[in-house]
Amino acid sequence: MICRISLTDHSFFGQRDDVEIDLVASRQTYLNHTLLSPCKDVRLLPKCAIYGASGSGKTRFIEGIGRAMGKIRGDLDSDLVNFEFSIWFIYGSGDIYSYDFCINDGIVALETLTKHNPGSLTIIFKRDSDSISFSDGFAKKFNYWEQPPEDLLSKISKNRLLISYKYTEDEDCEDGGIYFLSNIRDYLSRCVVVMSDKYSTHCIESAIRGTFMIPFYKEIINLANQYDFMIDQIGITECGRPGVLRHGDRCLTPCSSLSKGELALLNVLFGVSLPKATVFIDDFDSHLHPLVSESIIRNNNYGHHACSQLVFTTNNLDHLESCLFRLDELCLFDNATTGHPELISFSDYKGLNLKSDLRKMYTLGRLGGIPII
Repeated sequence: MICRISLTDHSFFGQRDDVEIDLVASRQTYLNHTLLSPCKDVRLLPKCAIYGASGSGKTRFIEGIGRAMGKIRGDLDSDLVNFEFSIWFIYGSGDIYSYDFCINDGIVALETLTKHNPGSLTIIFKRDSDSISFSDGFAKKFNYWEQPPEDLLSKISKNRLLISYKYTEDEDCEDGGIYFLSNIRDYLSRCVVVMSDKYSTHCIESAIRGTFMIPFYKEIINLANQYDFMIDQIGITECGRPGVLRHGDRCLTPCSSLSKGELALLNVLFGVSLPKATVFIDDFDSHLHPLVSESIIRNNNYGHHACSQLVFTTNNLDHLESCLFRLDELCLFDNATTGHPELISFSDYKGLNLKSDLRKMYTLGRLGGIPII
C-alpha cells in the first residue's frame, strides 16, 4: 500500500515545489470504518478524488506517476530528462520504506532506498552519478552486499535506475541483495498502476496478455454485466490482439475497437480488480453513468474490490455531496492561489466539515481550483 507520492517534472511544472499526494489519514475521527490499517499506528485512505480546473495539472500529475513507474520497471520508452520522484510504501510485515530518485539532464543524479524504523531510519542503498553504497548493518543481516560488486556501476548505464536493473542468469543469484532489489521493483510494479488516456489501453491489453497477474476474469465479467456492459469472455482475438467477447457476438472484439464508454468501464473494472494495488485513474467517470461511478466508489469503501486504494481525477460535483468521502479523501489541484501547481486536501481548509455544502463552496470559488470565466 502507498502512503505518499511526490514528484517534480521540470519539463512541465518548472523549477518549483514538488506536487505531493498524501494517503495517510488525518487524525480526525469521521468515518474511521473506511480506513485501511496495514500496520500499527498507520491508517491509510482507501480512495482519493482529485478536483481542479482544466489545465491545472491533474492529468500531468497522474501521467507523471506513470512515467516514474515506467522508469522503475525499466521500460525502454520511459526517458525522463529533469525529474524527481519519491514514494513511501508499506512492504513486508508492515515495514515503511521510501524510494527516491532524481534525474538531471537524463542522468541519474541520486537514488536511495530507505527503511523507516520507529525513531530512526536505515539507508539501504544510496547511489549517485559516481558511486553506489549499501548499509553495512542491513547488508550483514540479510546477506546483502557489504560492498557491491566492483563492476556493478559499470553494468548500469547512467540513465538507468539501480532498482530497475535485471540481473542475468550467470550472476550470483544467491546474493540476498539481488533478490531484495528485484522484489522491491516487482512489488512497486504490481502495487502502483496508472490508467489514463495514455496508459489505459496498454494496461488492459497487458493484463489480458498476462503481464499483470489477474486471475479474476470471471469477477471482471460479472462486474461488467452488473453495469450493463454485457460481455461473455476476455482473451486474445484470432489476430493475436487482446479483446472481449460481447454478449451475442461470435468473435472477440479488439479493445481498441470498443466505444469510449465501454473502454472507460473496462478500464475502471480492471483497475479495481487488481489485487492489493493502488490504482490511479485519470478522468475516472468522464464516460460513466453517475450511478455506476457512485456504485464503484461505494463498493470500494467497504472492501468489495480487490484493489486496496483508488485515486482518481474527476470533475463530477455529485461526489461532493454523496457522503461517500471523508474530507481528507477530497483534494484540489490549484495553481491560481500560489502561482504554481499545488495539491490541497479539503481537510486543510479551516471551518470545513462533512456538514458543509462542499459543492456550493467549490462552485462559488471559495476553495479555489475552478476556471476563471
